Amino acid sequence: MVSTMSSKLPSLSARLLRLLTLAGKGEELWDIGCDHGLVGRWARLEGHFKRVHFVDPAPLVVERLKNFIDTDIPSPIPFEIHQKRADEIAVTKGENTFLMAGFGGQGMLQGLRHLKNVSHSRIVLSPHRDHLKVRSYLHSENWGLEHEEILSEDGQFYQILVLAKDARKRVSLYGEEQWESSAGKGYLSHLLDKLPLHQNQQDQDYLNYLQNLGS
Repeated sequence: MVSTMSSKLPSLSARLLRLLTLAGKGEELWDIGCDHGLVGRWARLEGHFKRVHFVDPAPLVVERLKNFIDTDIPSPIPFEIHQKRADEIAVTKGENTFLMAGFGGQGMLQGLRHLKNVSHSRIVLSPHRDHLKVRSYLHSENWGLEHEEILSEDGQFYQILVLAKDARKRVSLYGEEQWESSAGKGYLSHLLDKLPLHQNQQDQDYLNYLQNLGS
């Protein structure tokens, strides 16, 4: 439940609220490519994690974030701000949850390769583009999948994956359960309209899969 003490924070959109929910609770949260850092700020004020890390490579983002946090209602939960890329962070020992959302898949791939051997970790991903590149990497490296879904917000569709070391299921190349929801069906229709405009083999293979899925 959202605390009334966090009323000074801007409200979360449906997408950000869902990301916060999927991040769950734990020891260390790393909000990577955090921008305004809203998910991490809400997690901190709600006490979802024992420590929150805000990570972004842009100096202006980092300075703005410092000012944002100064205006938040005080929280006993400690935090750190890192002006770094995802592949530059020095991860603490213990249970870590990583959130990477709102930027492209290429940057996420750098982070995923860096975090590949981190033990006791969960990763929540929601790339804005290059979904197939991300899924192809995860599939080839046999990453464990805890959950996947498609979320619709303001006419846009977002793929969300939750990765966990101990998950028995593996990440598939094109997704499975994510197509079953109403948002998944809407995204399927959107892709069937869009993908025929592209000619590369990867898109053609994807289109063939989606056509079979929709038939």
